[in-house]
Amino acid sequence: MKPPIILHIPKTGGTTLMSIITNNKWNPCYSTYNYRHIFNNPNDIINDIFLNENHSTFESECFVTFIRDPFDRLNSEYNNFMSTPQLAKKLDNNKPLSFEEYILDNRCQNSVTKFLVGKELYSVYSTDEAKNDFNRILETFDRLDFTVCKLEEFSNSLNILREKFSYDMPEKIYKLKQNIYNKEIH
Repeated sequence: MKPPIILHIPKTGGTTLMSIITNNKWNPCYSTYNYRHIFNNPNDIINDIFLNENHSTFESECFVTFIRDPFDRLNSEYNNFMSTPQLAKKLDNNKPLSFEEYILDNRCQNSVTKFLVGKELYSVYSTDEAKNDFNRILETFDRLDFTVCKLEEFSNSLNILREKFSYDMPEKIYKLKQNIYNKEIH
């Protein structure tokens, strides 16, 4: 079986997953056909998968993505934003100071949907546009062969991937990346 296309939604354990799959021989600096992420390179696209006219192109492919509890993922996204000065520039140096300000800023909302359809993470995004894109994503997930794993069930998810794609992965897995700035949000 050929390897799946992995959609690395930010803040869902994708760095750890890719390191496990490649036995730590993965360079997380660019996207490839089988690894889709955004690295500030216009050639690094993910949205082609979610265009209805491209579904036939991807009908013979398998996809893997991880999801995460929405609040935990947003908390991680916020902590990453607060600890990465270059991200503040995307908001015109108008860096939100609190978690509440961050989640209320339109430019910070619907980040997973924006990511999957290839929009700039901190761009203005109307409610109608977000709904249309979200529905397009759901249609694609229904039409194509997706394996959706949960970060909160990482060990079980890895077992599914071992079985489905014959990955040779170690039994003991270590967390590779954690933001040292993570704070509890109440």
